[in-house]
Amino acid sequence: MIKKILCIILMMLMISPVVFAMEKNIKNETNQSKNISIVPGENDDFTDLLLNPIDEQSLIGRDVKTVDGKKGKIQQIRDTKAEPNDILDVCDYVTIEWNEPKMSKPWKTYHIDDMSPVGGDGWYYHFDYKSSNKVAPFHLPKPKGDIPPLPPDDKKNHFVDDDNTEGPWDGTYDHPFRTIQEGIDLAAPGDTIVVSAGTYNSFMCGTSYTAICSSTLYGAVVWADDSTSPHLPAAVNIKADGVTISGFKIENNGEDEEDAGIDIQSSNNTIFGNYITNSKNGIYLHESAKDNTIFENTIENNEWGIFLMSDCSGNYLFNNNFIDSKGFHVMDYSINQWDSEFYYGNYWDDYTGNDNNGDGIGDTPYIIQGGTNQDNQPLMNPWQNKKPDTPTIEGPNSGSPQISYNFSVNSSDLNNHDLIYEIDWGDSSTEYTSYYESSISQNISHQWESEGDYTIKVRAIDYYGAESDWATLEVTMPKNKIMNINLFLQRLFQCFPLFEKILNQII
Repeated sequence: MIKKILCIILMMLMISPVVFAMEKNIKNETNQSKNISIVPGENDDFTDLLLNPIDEQSLIGRDVKTVDGKKGKIQQIRDTKAEPNDILDVCDYVTIEWNEPKMSKPWKTYHIDDMSPVGGDGWYYHFDYKSSNKVAPFHLPKPKGDIPPLPPDDKKNHFVDDDNTEGPWDGTYDHPFRTIQEGIDLAAPGDTIVVSAGTYNSFMCGTSYTAICSSTLYGAVVWADDSTSPHLPAAVNIKADGVTISGFKIENNGEDEEDAGIDIQSSNNTIFGNYITNSKNGIYLHESAKDNTIFENTIENNEWGIFLMSDCSGNYLFNNNFIDSKGFHVMDYSINQWDSEFYYGNYWDDYTGNDNNGDGIGDTPYIIQGGTNQDNQPLMNPWQNKKPDTPTIEGPNSGSPQISYNFSVNSSDLNNHDLIYEIDWGDSSTEYTSYYESSISQNISHQWESEGDYTIKVRAIDYYGAESDWATLEVTMPKNKIMNINLFLQRLFQCFPLFEKILNQII
């Protein structure tokens, strides 16, 4: 019997190139079929036909659908050109809201990475979701998540650290700028300016679609008063569209009526995760400030919390804490949204309503001064960032050195923040994943070089830096001096499933 099996194995090894080629073809066909079968939230990409006209504005509100019938609507298109051409093309970003009630986040932002013409009718566009995690969607909370960690050699990132007093100053990770304004002046659309802990002067952002992020929550302080030269109305001044400001402590001791912590004169900006205090206005929005998303900020001890001028509409404000305003928390003379279907409303320390069902949401709306707006889901307690759940780790408990093994990790975040995973493989090597949506399993792999017992440790980190507890998995990599015939066949069949079918037919 042993001789027969050895002869069969020898024959299999002789025909292995043919089998390998067949396996490769099967895998290629499988991958191709995956690209055709499209389910939003499960697969990575899809292709859709968009008919003429193809200028961006005409596509806003246009219905789209996948080949298997999933329907959605285009909510926004972000033009990535330094000088926007208003024509949809490769490298633009498209935010689609899907009509899928079971999706935890029915909106997604897609990157156009390919397109092909179809005569005079329009174009086929190929959307890739994996490459678009850093793009904030239209009117919906998915902020850019670049920290932690941030690759020091990424040319799209510019670093600022006021501790770099000796120079040189070129904005690299090793030689950061001293001021935030220097980073802004160098940045191009799509760049990120990362600011280390320290105290910084006020700045003006005139570069569209730029992210300005503190590397530690509230560790970077932006401060301004009337003595600042040149004098700016706010500590943070935003004149460009699509700017993201996150993670800062922001103060402005000026006494002018329009002095503010953050002054916004543009649209489609994202302001989240800041502590804004000691200002005349916490945030001041001009008539030109429309369609901004402001969430998860604490606005405390200001004369006025947020002031919104007339004709300043379409702004989306939720999960903010309004505490100890000397005059009023909000004055809103326009039409804006003060609560969210997915994230509830804001915390108001002067709210007097009840919570009879104990769900943490007030039973009656909070009335916004200045017009007809109201917060329909006021929070009974201040919003606070909660750490993600301890991840789960699934994968083999044993194996052999110098072979790569696959594992799956998953964690949920109560605030529905996107998560990055830190993995300690137990052999002095550590790595980070990219950012992924909460509760979505992610695949990781590793190869141990020598035999031994190892402890895999995994934790989830949200974009504020809140860290979960560590999850662990014990794995053993024994030194296999003798490989028995059954183990050999098992691994052979795993690599080449067709061998098993051939062997069964021969035997």
